Amino acid sequence: MTLLAPLALLGLGLLAIPIFVHLFQPRHVRQTPFSSLRWLHLTQQRMARRIQLHQVLLFLLRAAFLSLLVFALARPIWSPSGQSAGLDRIVVLDVSRSMGRLVEGRPTPFDVARKTAGELVRHSLPGDRTAILLAGTSTTVLAPWTTEAALYLPALDTLTATLEETQLDSACEPIRSLLAQRRTGAAVEVVFLTDNPAAGWNTTQLSSFVQDVADEERVSWRLIDVSVPAPRNAWVTAARLRQSSAGPALHVEVEGVSDGPLNRTLRITGIKGVEPQDLAVTIQPGRKTRLEFPLPSTFEPAGSLAMLKLEPADDLPDDDVFYVNLKDNGGAPLLLITPITPLNAAHQPGLALETAILALAEAGSLAADGALQIRTPASLTTADITAAAIILLADVPGLPESLSVALTERVSSGAGLILFLGPTMEYETYNRGFRQPLNAAGSVLPAELGGTVTADSGGLSHWTRWNDRHPVLSGLVDPEIGDLAGTSSQTWYRFSGDFTSADEILATMSDGTPAMIDRRVGAGRVLIVNASADDRWCDLPRRKSFVPLVDRMLTHLQTGGYRRSWTIGEPVTLTLPQTFSADNSPRVIAPSGQAVATRRQVLGTQTWLTIIDPREAGFYRIEDPDGSSSDLSLVVQPGRGDSRLEAADLDQFRAWWSPLDIKREQPQATATTPAVSTDRRVALEPWLMALAGVCLLAEMFLVHWLCPRMNPAISVSHHRRRGFVAPLKEREAEREGAGVSS
Repeated sequence: MTLLAPLALLGLGLLAIPIFVHLFQPRHVRQTPFSSLRWLHLTQQRMARRIQLHQVLLFLLRAAFLSLLVFALARPIWSPSGQSAGLDRIVVLDVSRSMGRLVEGRPTPFDVARKTAGELVRHSLPGDRTAILLAGTSTTVLAPWTTEAALYLPALDTLTATLEETQLDSACEPIRSLLAQRRTGAAVEVVFLTDNPAAGWNTTQLSSFVQDVADEERVSWRLIDVSVPAPRNAWVTAARLRQSSAGPALHVEVEGVSDGPLNRTLRITGIKGVEPQDLAVTIQPGRKTRLEFPLPSTFEPAGSLAMLKLEPADDLPDDDVFYVNLKDNGGAPLLLITPITPLNAAHQPGLALETAILALAEAGSLAADGALQIRTPASLTTADITAAAIILLADVPGLPESLSVALTERVSSGAGLILFLGPTMEYETYNRGFRQPLNAAGSVLPAELGGTVTADSGGLSHWTRWNDRHPVLSGLVDPEIGDLAGTSSQTWYRFSGDFTSADEILATMSDGTPAMIDRRVGAGRVLIVNASADDRWCDLPRRKSFVPLVDRMLTHLQTGGYRRSWTIGEPVTLTLPQTFSADNSPRVIAPSGQAVATRRQVLGTQTWLTIIDPREAGFYRIEDPDGSSSDLSLVVQPGRGDSRLEAADLDQFRAWWSPLDIKREQPQATATTPAVSTDRRVALEPWLMALAGVCLLAEMFLVHWLCPRMNPAISVSHHRRRGFVAPLKEREAEREGAGVSS
């Protein structure tokens, strides 16, 4: 037997109450003078023994009532097998966008998963503890460890799938914390309820988690797969305003997944001065389909908040809609800064990057359709930095202090920066120019740079621990698609210091040093590549995946602060124009018309506005409460990582979890399937409460029925009573007679 609430036993101290009552209650004895006391003394002795027996029985009933009540509050559990602890179950419910997939005639995967989670809670045995986690882009706790998980069923039943991307590995840290709080001797079961998309796991994070928990004893792992086969889904990937000799045009890219071509209609609305338009499009699975929508010369980008929608709706209606503010949607100006090298030099650090950008522009990439400027540190000006949307530093030795400050401020205001750390770079100069110990959030470098490290025996160090779910790397690390996973370095720089939540490590060297970092700096982003921009230290520029990697990097940096466009689930921070009021925080209005919570921060001459956890897709309006500046708008829309609806391969999935044995199941028999054992446990709480009630009734019966017959002091003669109560006149006559005789 085990007690779920052992601290309740402290209530046994209440037994002092009946003891005090029975030992110290005052006894009033009435003495009556009588002519002969011999027979009366004998009667009193017999009655005293009966009263003493009655008092002992009354004490035992009262003590038993209190004891049973206290033991019931301690919630004892009895097991026929003698197990001392129940089961601790962790339920991880996927609430990401792909779980809301609509298939005619079938419930959504989320409905199936939610129902299964409820059945797991309802079928819990007495003594089981349950914790419920909700996993999306991040993981939140719906129910901490509790033996009363049924109390959370109403909240569970009201949940719906969110617009966040799937990141199931975000549940690893909460699971690790819950495992540290497991009960001694209790078995643990971890259950994932998900459609298990291939892009839903960061294999690097998962591998680290698996190694940490591999030694945990009596822990079972289950994944209940609620996915639906045969996906048919189309989505808008990107939209960009382009200027050409023929005039302005809206360039749109769409993709799809199915077993055959998808015929859709693209409806374009919200363009100022242009009537809504419908374009027929045939989407070939696995390929990007590009559309050009010509715009009149009188078109006005300002105030044009365009909405592009594919019709009819398909499996995931959320990604059929794409929002774009055409005012902030032109080509992004690029600035490549490279050291001075002779034209015939064997190594030219900026050549590979320049070639990749020009190739992307020629191929029609939306990421590289902006003007490219190339500067050296000697020819670089502050105006060049201010005009650029994305800045690339290719093994630059260093910059003067004024240019370093200008570059940092430009990134903080929303620009993107790609930083290659090569052999010509002077790391001490970078530490002085791009590292601010008192303002870590506004520093370009996440930590202080140290000296160089060379691979053992002059060989190569392979890049490992790829974050293959990150938008820069998604798909490129797969050996069947690209060769990025084989990247190796001979020399690299050390980082000293701790990284923060603003830093996301995308890959590491064999010694754990970060090889690629994605860092948020104010409203902008920085991608740091701990390698040379040419092939002197690293073979990355020679790889076939280098050009697609540059395309991904440029695309990633153009979102966010520069275009004021974010995806749901990522932090939203932008820089307010100086025309906005410096005294009052602006109001941010969601697409539904509701005001959302914000946080305002002033650093130097810049004012950053952070929108806290936006959950709606569409256009958000930023209003200056003083009316001193025109309103701004920003875009928040669902990501496209879940749009392919590609389930993880079973063999690959098991390899991710090795050496743990995780069972992949279907939801049909889940609710009644025993997790670790078939032990049947019985809650003794209701039985003890029933016995306590019996004791209470017996005590009441003894007090109100037996006491008058055992206690001669309150006994009443029954000779002259008729019925239960003597008539009032008869009792008055008895009192008068007693007065006369006296």
